[in-house]
Amino acid sequence: MHDWKEEKGYLVQNFECTDYRSAIDLINQVAVLSEEKDHHPDLLLYDYKFVSVMLRTHSEDAITTKDYEMAAWIDAIIEDAL
Repeated sequence: MHDWKEEKGYLVQNFECTDYRSAIDLINQVAVLSEEKDHHPDLLLYDYKFVSVMLRTHSEDAITTKDYEMAAWIDAIIEDAL
């Protein structure tokens, strides 16, 4: 996995995209994957080209193996998006 870090009860990764449109594309790709996997991260777009992805299993109120699996799936789509 890329540089995912545990922060304040979330598994977090920040991505720098090339521009605003690519940041929105990344968010949309994560959204589609999230629907397919039925595991939905918190997503934050900031400074026009940065995306923060924050994973936590809400039903458990903790980081679980589902979050690490989702992080790996996100990593797989990130390679094409950035």
